[in-house]
Amino acid sequence: MYSRELEELIANCIQDGMIDESERLAIINRAQREGVDINEINVVLKNRLQQICMETYAMENAVKKCPNCGEVIPPGKGVCPSCNYTINLDTQQESQQLRAGLRELDEVFLRLQMIKPWEVGFSKVRLRAEQCMSELKRTYGDNKDVRESIKEKSMVIEKKAKNRLIFYIALAIIVLLIFIL
Repeated sequence: MYSRELEELIANCIQDGMIDESERLAIINRAQREGVDINEINVVLKNRLQQICMETYAMENAVKKCPNCGEVIPPGKGVCPSCNYTINLDTQQESQQLRAGLRELDEVFLRLQMIKPWEVGFSKVRLRAEQCMSELKRTYGDNKDVRESIKEKSMVIEKKAKNRLIFYIALAIIVLLIFIL
């Protein structure tokens, strides 16, 4: 979405889930040098920080169920209190992969929301968003939260695609009127 340097600066500054005034000023100064609107940068920072906070909250408060008996496993425990089934690293890795997939979808979706329908990269970003959703649906389609997230994002993407189509139809009509008159 932005230059590689600005994206890296943003990522480094918000990786701990907080941003202090010196970090914010560094990002704003860099954005100004690149000609990026300051209000836009502030919105992006706010959204990315919220995303980190939500992910952290979800990880800390996630209800884990034993894959063996279905009993709820208390947070921070790796063993089921009911059947003594040990949660292995594969389950934790799968959870991390799910979070990474959802994070990538959110990043692509954010880029899609920021891009104007007539801009050249729209179709490419839309395709990547649809690929992310397809991968998540194929791998985690039984997860209710994943299904709801995909459904919500699909509706927004379709609306944006319709707006793009309306834009091009209106443009074609204007061009025709210019030639006719």
